Amino acid sequence: DSIDKSTYSAFTVPVDERTVVGYTVSTGKSQIYEDAYNPPSGKPVGGKTFDAQFGYRTKSMLTVPMRDYNDNVVGAVQLINAKRRFESRLTLDNVDTEVVSFQPDDVEMIESIASQAAVALDNKNLIDSIQALFDGFVQASVTAIEQRDPSTAGHSGRVEGLTTSLARAVHEIATGKYRDVRLSDDQFKELRYACLLHDFGKVGVREHILIKAKKLVPGQLEVIQARFEFIERSVQVKYATEKLEAIRSDNANLEQLLEIDRRLEE
Repeated sequence: DSIDKSTYSAFTVPVDERTVVGYTVSTGKSQIYEDAYNPPSGKPVGGKTFDAQFGYRTKSMLTVPMRDYNDNVVGAVQLINAKRRFESRLTLDNVDTEVVSFQPDDVEMIESIASQAAVALDNKNLIDSIQALFDGFVQASVTAIEQRDPSTAGHSGRVEGLTTSLARAVHEIATGKYRDVRLSDDQFKELRYACLLHDFGKVGVREHILIKAKKLVPGQLEVIQARFEFIERSVQVKYATEKLEAIRSDNANLEQLLEIDRRLEE
């Protein structure tokens, strides 16, 4: 609470013995400094670069390693300037009077918290790796789809781009009938996957059906045409027989024969 957080930015620390954090990670042991500028013999000075950048004074310091479930050190947690009073706001003038040393009980508690942080970090990395694996599966599926039907290469990606853009526009609109429609990050992700995989059924379709040039496979159209020709011939035979019987009868007349021809034409 003694630093203007708006001026603070993240930075990395090398894992070596030149910094307190690097030294802690390298050795795997917790470090307690009563005065970071005057460290125990053989240990690195702490805080000077940070203090110079932010106009601060680092005095007492507690740095503990983060150990995962395999007892591997995956990082470190560092606490700076234990205060005598919680409500005190540290300045360069009152650091010597308001800052006290960290105690052994503090070490035990922070080591426990650091272990929980390490587990949380492992879980986050595991989730990220699962997500990356799933994304790889989706991309491999898209590639398989396009290889099955090269004529539509890029189609899945275009559907995904257009659909998610429309969904984003609906999500951000403030007026009109869709002004109350809002999508969560998970819903956007689900929509993206659905677009990319909407043609996944092509993977199981036989090639002679999938890449055919017409709606019917070769041979099927001929079968259908032959069926209609058979029906046509059957009708013609039926009316020809009816006409022949009318001619043979004693009471045949022209009107009756013309009626049979008309029905045949229909």
